[in-house]
Parts: sequence; C-alpha cells; structure tokens
Amino acid sequence: MAAQQRAEEEEAAKQAVRRGTGGTGGSSAAAPGKVVKKFQFGGGAPGPKVVVERITANDATLDKVELIGSAVYQMKAEETTAALAQGLAANTHLRELHLVTCGISDQGAAALGHALATNRSLVVLNLEGNKIKSEGGIALAAGLAKNRTLQSLSLLNQQQKAFGDACLTAFMEMFEENVTLLKISWRLDSRKSFALNKLMTRNNEIDRRLKSNMPFEDLLPDGAKGQSAELSAGAKPQPPMVMAH
Repeated sequence: MAAQQRAEEEEAAKQAVRRGTGGTGGSSAAAPGKVVKKFQFGGGAPGPKVVVERITANDATLDKVELIGSAVYQMKAEETTAALAQGLAANTHLRELHLVTCGISDQGAAALGHALATNRSLVVLNLEGNKIKSEGGIALAAGLAKNRTLQSLSLLNQQQKAFGDACLTAFMEMFEENVTLLKISWRLDSRKSFALNKLMTRNNEIDRRLKSNMPFEDLLPDGAKGQSAELSAGAKPQPPMVMAH
C-alpha cells in the first residue's frame, strides 16, 4: 500500500508540473498548447535529479526551478548542488533558481559561486533557509564579481544568523565590478550595512538610467568602466520578478 501511495503521489506531482500547478509555488493554469516553463518540486518528490539533468542539457523550455524543502535534495546536498552548479555554469535559459531549505552549505555555495562567474542567464537566485556561513558568502561574492545578469539574491534564514565582517567586505569589493545586482535579501547586524545599501542604490540607479536610455557612465565604479557597451547592449526591460518567501 505504501509503494502504491508513493507512486500515486509521484504521478500527481508530474501532472502538476505539466499543468504548471502544485508544489509550493501556487497555481498557474496553462493555456492549451502552451509550454509551461517551470519546474517545481517540494517535500519528498524525486525532483532534483530530473532538474539537474534538464539544467545540464540546457533545456530551452525550462526558465524557472523551485526546489523547496526537498528531502531528496537534502540527503545528497553537496553532490546535488555540485552537479547542478556545473550545469548552471553554461546554461543559457534558466532565469530563476529557488533552492530553499535544501541543506546547502559553504561547499555548495562555493560551487554556485563558480557557476555565477560564467552564467549569463540567471536573474533570480533564492538560497533561503540553508546552511551557508561567511565562507560560503565570500565564495558567492567572488562569483558575482564576474556576473552580469543576476539581479536578485536571497540569503535569508541561514542557520548562522549573521554573516561576518569578512563576508560583508567581500560583497563590498564585489560591487566594485558588479553593477547589475539590484537586491540582496539578508539579515545584517553590521556597520557595513549602510555602505552595502548605498552600493545597491547605485546599481538600481544605473539600471533605471539604462532602461530610460539616459547617460549612466558617471556612476560606474573603476572596476566596471569597461562594461559600458555591454550594459547598453543588454538594457532591455524585463518582466517583473516575484521572489519566493
């Protein structure tokens, strides 16, 4: 009976993905013939392996992934994150990645940081509720220094409640090159929080000017002076982003 129930639950999860509903991400009925560009799994559904395969294959129909509280992911968090990050590094279609309460530690954060350094499609990265400490945050900052597309990062509700000064310094240094990250959701208890907010305000002003076809070069930090042409070429209005909380 247990095996039959599990099989029925797995089939229901698959059907929910095909319809664009289910899991923890709400509902969105797909019109007939429309490809649903979303992949959601929560709880114990066996989603991570399929997700990693599709990201690695650079599946053009997949632009959003939500893995929230996945017990399967948590059992092999380091291995799964490493494989996912390897695929993400060269992926050109995925725009949102939500890995919430998946047991990701500093090692996984380092793998994701390496992926962010080369990825040119991801806009939202949600890592809420994991085990990322200052060392993992530093690794993410190193990758973001080379990233040109990510706009929103969430690091809320980590097991370690506060990131250390070394981590926050790494993010401040990251902003010397990165002018495209617009939002970081985290809890800070540091004097550096004001400086970090000021740097994000600068990035948002650059983004506003780009979208309004206004001069922005005067706001670029020294480490980003050579990005003017690339930024101008990529200044296209994007659909609104919805963060999962």
